[in-house]
Amino acid sequence: MKEIKILLVDDCEIVRKGLRHMLQLEDDMDVVGDCATAEEAFSLVDTLSPAVILMDVGMPGTDGIEAIRRLKTNAFSCNAEVIMLAESMDHLVRAMEAGAVGYLLRDIKHQELAQAIRQVYGNEHLPRKHEELVEEVELLIPLPVDSAQLLRFAGRLEEALGATIMQTIGSWE
Repeated sequence: MKEIKILLVDDCEIVRKGLRHMLQLEDDMDVVGDCATAEEAFSLVDTLSPAVILMDVGMPGTDGIEAIRRLKTNAFSCNAEVIMLAESMDHLVRAMEAGAVGYLLRDIKHQELAQAIRQVYGNEHLPRKHEELVEEVELLIPLPVDSAQLLRFAGRLEEALGATIMQTIGSWE
């Protein structure tokens, strides 16, 4: 039985069909729906109850970042984890701040995408035998970046990880 239910949200039909085809090859994944707009996604999440939503950042109407924010703050009965798909790293901080748990570039390889979905799903749905300790994570964010936005993002990470983040701000030039 396929246990990871996935909803695809992308305004490009060929992308949705390609993602559906790739993910249906996985024994543990089931694409339960796909739609072209955030508004369509809002109407489907309660009915389909996906565990993971793959969301395009740039869509007509409500963009992917605003869609994530609305999914995470409104009264949707679906508690899906959202992975943002984008052409570049330009929207990383805003997407994570809005509530995305992952941010992937659209040129990702099939197995990398499947692994990312499993990791996101596993972090929320599978019992943990023991907690892993992460001593250091280095995150490089290209300039320019809004410092207030970056601090909010770091605060969200601290809360999600239950850890303190040491911030080093400076130039690597």
